[in-house]
Amino acid sequence: MTEKFQGVILAIGTFNNGLTIYVKDERLIYDHNAFTEHTVFHSDVPIPHGEVVLGVDQARVSRGPASVKLTINESLVGQGIIKDIPAMISSIGMDIGSNPTGVSDAYPTPFEFTGILKRLEITTQRSLRPDDELALEIRQALGTQ
Repeated sequence: MTEKFQGVILAIGTFNNGLTIYVKDERLIYDHNAFTEHTVFHSDVPIPHGEVVLGVDQARVSRGPASVKLTINESLVGQGIIKDIPAMISSIGMDIGSNPTGVSDAYPTPFEFTGILKRLEITTQRSLRPDDELALEIRQALGTQ
């Protein structure tokens, strides 16, 4: 790309709870919104012009915080810790290329992405052991009886 680009790459949730990955002021930004408590990470360097690979890696510890790493072309450009991760993110679905529900107030909705997304890859990993998940389901079921 020879021109500057900006906008939401991916968003899940609403202003109340969710996450968003976006580009603004030539920086890669990840905003994790836990019930209006925002933890925001910015790339330390501007995104270079041309074709780039942007990455956000969130690794959550079972029943604990998460570490976040931002990468540009596989180089680490930002990192930090999210103290509180809700057990469930918003039930509002995922948006790619815009965010009509406004997860972050750092941009106007829908903040459509002005670049070209060639590929978006999402991988997930179990954050709780199967035993912990079963115990949580049982506790929730007992609480609803």
